[in-house]
Amino acid sequence: MIQPRLAPNQQIPAELYEALLAHRAAGEHLLWCGQPNPKRVLGQSPPTYLLLVSQFPLVASHLFTLGSRFPMLVYLFGFLCVLFLTVGIGIPFCIYREAKHTAYAISNRRLLTAVRRLNGKIVITEFAPAPHRKSRLVVLPDGSGDIVYLDPHNEAGGNRYSNPAGGTLTGIPDVREVERLLQDTFGHAPRPTGRRSGPSL
Repeated sequence: MIQPRLAPNQQIPAELYEALLAHRAAGEHLLWCGQPNPKRVLGQSPPTYLLLVSQFPLVASHLFTLGSRFPMLVYLFGFLCVLFLTVGIGIPFCIYREAKHTAYAISNRRLLTAVRRLNGKIVITEFAPAPHRKSRLVVLPDGSGDIVYLDPHNEAGGNRYSNPAGGTLTGIPDVREVERLLQDTFGHAPRPTGRRSGPSL
C-alpha cells in the first residue's frame, strides 16, 4: 500500500486515518493527509455568534434600566445572561473542537474530509476536483493557507462559507505543496487570489 505524505509536524488521529483508508474505492490510494489549524478555522467561521454577543451590553443595559420599574424583567435579564454566555462560549468551542477532530486527505481520485462528531460518529465527505470548478488558493505569510473549491450553487457569489461538498482545505500548513500535488494529480489546481489573507494564526 502506498503511504500518504503527511503535512509537516502533524499526526493524524488513528481513528480518522483508518476511516479514510476504509473509505477508499478499488484502485484508490491516499497521496496526502493533513489537519486544519483550529484557530484558522475559527477565524474563517461565519461571525453570526460574534454579532449576537456584541449586542449583549446594549440589551443588558436596557433591561437593567427597565428592571427598576418592571421587576419581572430581572428574570428575563438572568435568562439572557445565560443565553449570551452559552452562545459566546459554546459555539466557538464547538467549532474549535470539530477542527481538532477533522482530517483531510487527497487521493488519486478525489479530496476527502473526515470529521468526528460529538456523538463519536465519523462522517466523511468527498469532492472530485474538476477544471470547470471555480476555486481559489489563499497563502499566508508562514506558508500555510486555504484551498477552496466553491459550491456550484454559489460560485457567482463566491461565498466562502458555502462549501458543503468537502471542497475546502482550511489552515493547512503546506498549502503550496498541496497545490502542486493537485496539479500533478488532476492536471489543474487553484491559483493564488493575489492577496495574502490576514496574519497567520
